[in-house]
Amino acid sequence: MGPRLNAVASYLAGKRALPAAARQGPGGGGDAAARTRAVWLAFGLAAVFALATGLAESAVIVFVRFYLHRFTHVPLQVVWMAPLAYAALFALPAALCAAAAWRRPDGRALDVLVAILAFVSAFSVLLHATQLFQVARVLLAAGVAARAVTLIPALVRRHPRLVPAAVAALGLVAALLGGSYSAALYLRERQAVAGLPAPPAGAPNVLLLIWDTVRAGSLGIYGYDRPTTPNLQALAKRGVTFAAAISTAPWTLPSHAGMFTGRLSAELSVTWLHPLDDRYPTLPEVLARNGYATAGFVGNTYYLARESGLDRGMAHYESFGFTAGDFVMRTSLGRWLANKPELRTYVGNWQLPGRKTATRIRRDVLRWIDRRPAGHPFFAFVNLYDAHMPYLPPPPYDTMFRTVRVDRRPLVLDFWRLTPAQRTAEHDAYDASIAYLDSELGALLRGLSARGLLDNTIVIVAADHGEEWGEHGVYQHGNSLYMPALRVPLVIAGPKRLGLPAGRVDAPVSLSELPATVTDLLDLDREPFPGRSLARFWDRNAPGRQQARVVSEVGSVNGAPGWYPIHEGDMRSLVEGGYHLIRRGSGRLELFDLRHDIAEHANLAGDSRFAGVVERMHRDLDTRAQIAQAPR
Repeated sequence: MGPRLNAVASYLAGKRALPAAARQGPGGGGDAAARTRAVWLAFGLAAVFALATGLAESAVIVFVRFYLHRFTHVPLQVVWMAPLAYAALFALPAALCAAAAWRRPDGRALDVLVAILAFVSAFSVLLHATQLFQVARVLLAAGVAARAVTLIPALVRRHPRLVPAAVAALGLVAALLGGSYSAALYLRERQAVAGLPAPPAGAPNVLLLIWDTVRAGSLGIYGYDRPTTPNLQALAKRGVTFAAAISTAPWTLPSHAGMFTGRLSAELSVTWLHPLDDRYPTLPEVLARNGYATAGFVGNTYYLARESGLDRGMAHYESFGFTAGDFVMRTSLGRWLANKPELRTYVGNWQLPGRKTATRIRRDVLRWIDRRPAGHPFFAFVNLYDAHMPYLPPPPYDTMFRTVRVDRRPLVLDFWRLTPAQRTAEHDAYDASIAYLDSELGALLRGLSARGLLDNTIVIVAADHGEEWGEHGVYQHGNSLYMPALRVPLVIAGPKRLGLPAGRVDAPVSLSELPATVTDLLDLDREPFPGRSLARFWDRNAPGRQQARVVSEVGSVNGAPGWYPIHEGDMRSLVEGGYHLIRRGSGRLELFDLRHDIAEHANLAGDSRFAGVVERMHRDLDTRAQIAQAPR
């Protein structure tokens, strides 16, 4: 190293003024070398902190997911996405520090940069400690920053080569981890495709399309006074419409798990914190063993990503994306900021970062169908999230049903605090979001038709659960077991040779009967799935049409308002013989006659005339619960 660079290194080790030999370069360059070194150090330290913070968060995610077996709501691509996201964030203070250091390379700017980076890094990692108060996080992060300022600047001045070495080492770790995971997913899909057996001759395709958070009562096909579902109604003309399809749970994961396994929530491992385990086979697994190319495309990445366990049996699975919003949400700091209504209000954007639109998912589905393994029918599971809060339909649907013009705050979760006009605006947006989903259904069906696939495809359109709009003082979902949260659309259409009639079934049915129905329609072994095929309603050779007891369940939620039913504890309900019995966690019973009171206004549980009905249904509910919870 030349004399000028030796002088610069000596300066970085702690001197406050450069010797004349260093200040005088060719052509009178002065302290340009020191300035250049300070600039490189600024960006190098930013890269080190970004990589270290991203990898530290990744370690927490891996620990929670694989050791505690709990949801993280973050994909494992975090190992490379989080470092890149933090690098973009830290580039700004690094640039400001570099500019200050260029003007005055005395080390003060470097101290400030280290303090900022250390504080933000420590605070970001501490956000994973959910039991800490915010003030505790701030104080701990400030302590880390103070300690870092006393150690790191002096260390890098004495050993300036540590910075590029640390960048290289940490970058290599992130690249290896991210590359290994991506390679594993690629090889898994290739192996799954290569291992597909020959399918049955002429086997039809299966499209399972789930409209997340869409209740039956808001659909034109069920008598709603707004034209929300013209395409679904057109599909129903060549298939079966179920007027009283009921979800097994009023929230996403257990409902989807029930549709995949045929099981009730009490039989499954899923909770608000835990994913689906591998105790029971899933519909995609059974179809894959019978030669189907399987894929999943989900908009609800919070509860339906790979870590949910629903990807079992699907060779191809798309959940999280790689947009700028996705990178923001791969960091704890980004998620914390994104959930700040005050910040979202200030910037005027209430959309969920990285949210996939139905249009994007529809294109992804058709793209995969075009390149799926030749000679194999497909099973495509599609979850569309656009009718879930925040309700933000795209133009022209955003003004389709607008009846009032008010200042909306879609991220406000406590709906009971909104004004009547604001609630009306939210409801208008919800209906418009459903109309948008319906338009994308039409586009997807046209895409299949253009490819010559629609006539050989079983199309199932349903929802995982509904949405409540103040009925019984409850909003949104997951809070009760009333019909607005449980009654969902269900339409099944398919090739004529399968015997699916164009008609309507009024009897209550459970979404948990879908696996048995699909395997029955495909003439496959139904043994893995409990329940009975819905084909009993149109197949003359099927056993009697008597309905099964339709059971729904929901676990308790911390922090629910005191007047919400779920506040009292776990809930269970039973639909049987035209009645709906709900048992709250406190043991309180509610009975409604759905034949004459679909809105569930009159609680008949205390009416002596219905004592026999209550006793019988309560006994049946307990019997079904004991069966579900019996050890296996």
